[in-house]
Amino acid sequence: MVRPGLCGLAGVVLGVCLPLAGQISGRVVVGGGPPAEPALVTVACGSGYWRGYSDKHGEFIASLGIKNPRDVFVNCRVEAAISGFTRGIASVTQIPASGVLVTLYPLGRREDSTVSYLDLAVPAAARKQFEKGVGELRARKWKNAEASLRKAIAVYPAYAPAWNELGVALEGWGNFEEARKAYTRAIALDARLFSAYARCAVIDANQERWDRVAATTDAAIKLDPVEWPVLFFYNAVANFNLGRLEEAEQSATRAVATDQFPRAHYILGHILAAKGDYRAAVEHMSKYLDLVPFAADAPRVRAEIQDARSRQPPL
Repeated sequence: MVRPGLCGLAGVVLGVCLPLAGQISGRVVVGGGPPAEPALVTVACGSGYWRGYSDKHGEFIASLGIKNPRDVFVNCRVEAAISGFTRGIASVTQIPASGVLVTLYPLGRREDSTVSYLDLAVPAAARKQFEKGVGELRARKWKNAEASLRKAIAVYPAYAPAWNELGVALEGWGNFEEARKAYTRAIALDARLFSAYARCAVIDANQERWDRVAATTDAAIKLDPVEWPVLFFYNAVANFNLGRLEEAEQSATRAVATDQFPRAHYILGHILAAKGDYRAAVEHMSKYLDLVPFAADAPRVRAEIQDARSRQPPL
């Protein structure tokens, strides 16, 4: 794990060093301490890929399975995502002397009357149950977390983040319909709680309810969630499956423009191929593999690239 004396990273927001061959360790910090929920951390390098969560201290170790440590930092990209904060990104081209720094900032201050768990309006008893529930989520104790979060909501029904985390707990033990209802309630209380939109979209996408995915992500996109490219991605996927190629291309292009979601290049390539622009389709699908060369679906993507190339008109 990253410690100030180990990598010279005292006071950083996300520091990365290389303690062992084939491993990258780091620490996610917001507001001077660990986040209230685990951060989703992705490390994609030219010769390795890892995806996981930070622990209760905000720390993580990415095991890339690489024997030569100098191979780790080939086109290496580290991302950290926490609900309510901008996505942190760092690109690494060589082993840094003092680590890589990525800063996560709170999303813009809202002008409406919605609340967050940091609002003074939240009673201490509700906040205590919320924090307990988040800890139980971290330990994957889904039923315990559900009970704690419901207690928080009973004390303070307008507790939008508690509804959001309740959805996570319900998803954890497979109650997807109730989870979706919890996310919907969170959105009703806080229209800018973009993680709730994203989780709703994932639930509906897994059930191929593309009209629902489109409606949910359309609502979020109206609020311009530029730090949540996953919403543009799912909007593009939904519209693609609904045969709305223009809308799909527009959303996929926005996801690509954020430079935060490599897979957006893949779906944009599919959309362009469906429109007959095979040259551009090859370009974007190839870009996806450049960014994530060890993606699980890389062999299939390479086959799709070859198919698109074979359909290109001669120059």
